[in-house]
Amino acid sequence: MEKVLQLESGTLFRTIVKKIIEPRGYEVIATDVSATAFSILEENEISLIITGNELVDMSGVEFIEILSKSKFSNIPVIVLTSTDSLELRTKLFSLGIVDYILKKDVNTTKLENYFDSLIKEDTLLKQIQEESIAVLDDSKFGLNVIKNIFELHKIKNVTYYTDPHKFLADYEKYSIFLVDLVLPEISGEEVIIQLRKKKKDSVIIVVSGITNFKTISHAMMYGADDYISKPYDNSIFMARFKANARTYFLYKELEKRAVTDGLTGLYNHRYIYDYVGTHIMEKEKLGCNFCVLLLDIDHFKHVNDTYGHQVGDLVLMTLSKIFDKAFGEDAVCGRYGGEEFMAVLKNTKLEEGLKVVNAFREKIMETEYPGQDFKITVSGGLVEHSTETSAAIIKRSDDLLYIAKDSGRNQICS
Repeated sequence: MEKVLQLESGTLFRTIVKKIIEPRGYEVIATDVSATAFSILEENEISLIITGNELVDMSGVEFIEILSKSKFSNIPVIVLTSTDSLELRTKLFSLGIVDYILKKDVNTTKLENYFDSLIKEDTLLKQIQEESIAVLDDSKFGLNVIKNIFELHKIKNVTYYTDPHKFLADYEKYSIFLVDLVLPEISGEEVIIQLRKKKKDSVIIVVSGITNFKTISHAMMYGADDYISKPYDNSIFMARFKANARTYFLYKELEKRAVTDGLTGLYNHRYIYDYVGTHIMEKEKLGCNFCVLLLDIDHFKHVNDTYGHQVGDLVLMTLSKIFDKAFGEDAVCGRYGGEEFMAVLKNTKLEEGLKVVNAFREKIMETEYPGQDFKITVSGGLVEHSTETSAAIIKRSDDLLYIAKDSGRNQICS
């Protein structure tokens, strides 16, 4: 659970903050003594500090000044105060606080929106921590500075390079790249050009001590998404880095939605149909066997008519989860339409594929649905690709599916 440290002498605002934060999954630790606050920081992993301007042993400004020079300086700070002073605001923002809120302006909606945005930022950071990142700088000192910033934010899935050729050779492993412009043997611009050709949808950020506007504009023209100047400020570096990562994740989410079925989470009709054609081309290059399975839920209309469409949706979602895991990583599964599903079983011959598909069919027969008294069965057509087109192999599997249904259902014809 994330923890928030609140420095506040008034019980009213302690209560208000606690009521807003705790339902969002945060634990609030409160005190009105700065010395106690630093003890809490030593003993706990604090995600946010909310402080008033009047503490028992010092002012809020004095506390923030000490904090800004400590090892806890990277923790975001919100000031919640009754003092409306332009001079005080200027002083506190210069010390690195992230917001200044007057107590008279405090309302539940404002604080709720603020903490909702913090949760989104936390989610973004977790996404970044799972992503593969590569940093290229011929200066070990420069690499160590970036490494220290990342480690402060627990970003550890990072590889650091001083050799641009090794960096380019390993490009497939990464989705986010940080590149210095001044490199030995090859220019940073050339590295960016090559990266953008090979990884069109990746994030490429230039990190450099060069601040000439013409140089920056050229780097962006060559394909960089952003430019962060040395020497690095921790807050600015991470803000720019997060902004680029956020855009990348949004793009990937939109890309995923374009090829995903909304109900089941499987690939949609267009993607799975096109993928058959794509894999035929791969087979021609690599000579690998593969099978196509077309599957249909038996008597699905009866389920919808008798138990309602919500139960029908439950059946579709439950079956989809089992379907997606049944054939291993070498399979690509999709919802072909309605209650029909398709799978491409890569590196699979017909006899082997039939065993796996029948095991799946039997598992579906055994699956129970909470609060319901029915069992579901499936019928399917399984075909190993020979030399035909994608339309022809799908037609063959569809013909076999209808034979399976006409022959009594709950079986796989191949």
